[in-house]
Amino acid sequence: MDRALRIAVCDDHPEDLALLHTGIDAWLTDMPGVRGRVQEFASPAALCDRLRQGGSFDIYLLDILMPEMDGFEVCQRLKADKATEGIPVIFLSVMESPGQKHRGFEVGGVDYVTKPFHADEVLARVRTHITNKRLREELESHNMLIGMELHEKSRQLETLMNNLPGLAYQGEHSPDRKVRFVSQGVPRLTGYTPEHFMGPDGMGLLALVHPDDRAHVSETLENALRKKEPFELTYRIITSWNEEKWVWEQGAGVHAGGAGGQA
Repeated sequence: MDRALRIAVCDDHPEDLALLHTGIDAWLTDMPGVRGRVQEFASPAALCDRLRQGGSFDIYLLDILMPEMDGFEVCQRLKADKATEGIPVIFLSVMESPGQKHRGFEVGGVDYVTKPFHADEVLARVRTHITNKRLREELESHNMLIGMELHEKSRQLETLMNNLPGLAYQGEHSPDRKVRFVSQGVPRLTGYTPEHFMGPDGMGLLALVHPDDRAHVSETLENALRKKEPFELTYRIITSWNEEKWVWEQGAGVHAGGAGGQA
């Protein structure tokens, strides 16, 4: 582990505090590669004071039946704070009723150990929940890195698309060649903004094609999509300022579940 574990134990029974402290210390000493410390709190007020001073822990062991504030209320305060809401809480208490355990899980506890307890049982549960916490943190960190990488690749792709001398697009398989995406280079080539092509009422790319070339363009695209082959075309378009331009286009169908489209 890359840093020391910090374990908080809050119990108003000195003998239980001593038993837990001794057992956890022994575990930390005997486990290779594991280091850490246990901090005891004889009351919820002492624990809350420590948290207000900037203290942080990897797991909390809370007695339920304590004066002034019970363990349930302490747990609720921990779960209401963004800094501590993800830290596991294990309750320690004499079972007074079946509903007490249910209440512990309801307020956010991850486990419940009934007194009198065996130190080995508590240690096993501490190890399990600390391991789960570390794995969850590693997964969240990994997902964050993946998200950052995807965002950067998307930004790079968008920059590339927007600086193409022509245009890139993702089209629908429709007679008028509607598009789902068109790059920012489209005004330089056609005189029309990307907004002209987007949405259900947007202009299809076929409307740009010279009337004498439309049949050839449509036939070539349909044949390529049917055969699931790439296509290459040379044809004329009419710009927004009524200029005739020769263009070259290449692409391939995107086939998913039997549907085709141009990209």
